[in-house]
Amino acid sequence: MTPDAPRVPALPTADEWHPPDTPVWVWRDNAWRPGVVIAAAGPAVTIRYRMGEAAGTGVDTVHWSDVCALVRTDGMDV
Repeated sequence: MTPDAPRVPALPTADEWHPPDTPVWVWRDNAWRPGVVIAAAGPAVTIRYRMGEAAGTGVDTVHWSDVCALVRTDGMDV
């Protein structure tokens, strides 16, 4: 990079966007699933999420681009 080249601003890290206990949507198995952030570091987010129509939850680490904010309107927890 030369001093004359335009600078590309750095993207925020996952922990800046998604602190622990943040409700989120996570893209898993070709669908958006409700979840909650367990931890985040750099571009990685570890989340607990509903796996689908079946009972129970899953835990996975995904790239921050597969996660977005979730605003619950149904009063249910993950």
